[in-house]
Amino acid sequence: MAERYALSSGHASFLCRAITGFEPEKWNAEMAGSAGSDRTFVRLRENDGERTFVLIVWDSADNDWRRFIRISEEVAGAATVLPSIIATDAEHGLILEEDLGSVQLRDMASAARTRDEMAGVYEPVIDALAGWHAIEVPQHSVIAERSMDVDMFLWESRYFAEHCAREFLGRADVLDARWEDDRFRLASEAAKLPHVCMHRDFQSENVMLTGSQIRFVDFQGARLGPAEYDLASLLYDPYVASLDTGLVDHLHACYVRRSERAISRRGLHIAAVQRLLQALGAFCNLSLHKGKDRYRRFVPIALERLQGVLGCMEDFAAIRSVTDQCRCALFG
Repeated sequence: MAERYALSSGHASFLCRAITGFEPEKWNAEMAGSAGSDRTFVRLRENDGERTFVLIVWDSADNDWRRFIRISEEVAGAATVLPSIIATDAEHGLILEEDLGSVQLRDMASAARTRDEMAGVYEPVIDALAGWHAIEVPQHSVIAERSMDVDMFLWESRYFAEHCAREFLGRADVLDARWEDDRFRLASEAAKLPHVCMHRDFQSENVMLTGSQIRFVDFQGARLGPAEYDLASLLYDPYVASLDTGLVDHLHACYVRRSERAISRRGLHIAAVQRLLQALGAFCNLSLHKGKDRYRRFVPIALERLQGVLGCMEDFAAIRSVTDQCRCALFG
């Protein structure tokens, strides 16, 4: 049973303006999650009807609040994968949007019992991702204001070093000059990959299955960046059971056919290492500093995935060594 959410007078006033015939006493408001952020998601359900909406309570001083709205507006004509925004209130930090339901890709992946079932779950997501990457981003678009350059990729590995290696595992000693050289080479190679309209956090909790449709959430971080990064985020996602090598290769090939992009295995692995370093930094930061302890359990999984990807590569010995020593610190 979902936790009830108490609507404030400011919330109620906004909803009365945004929803035809809204009367607070005739609607049920319940928590629908908060993800790894300071946002609160509230599902609104009409007691005697079929109407449902999602209310996002989010400090509008956050730069991503306005990005979220502007990205939705900018891609509305080119993509149908994002939830429709119905109304906004900057004063109270409120966004009312379409309810996409509660079925995540993660749920469907967990329910799959065979490789064929898993492929059937992921193939439509691959198609939707290829469509997202095909969106043309104008030069002055809010999406184009951010890009995955060398500095951004270096920030990701530094995020891992600070929050995972140093704080979470107490292994600052492994972050030597060889690590610095390797992470710079990794960032430099990742930054050379061609840029598309990139989601930036394309994992199974941010992909919703609404009826027969694939929909995306948590898109405020969208920017110009490598298609490989989103694809790696999906195929090496710590939130789901490991996809076997054959299935990863199959889905990789599906993406190449659908997108007509030349995505090499090398490029996918480069992006996967970057993404998993970022994810590990996030899991440790969220659990240590944001009171979100649920993310602790994904640290060993992400380290295992990172070790597996690095095992497919002949270079980056220092990053591999840091990963191995972090796993030793975790498991003893």
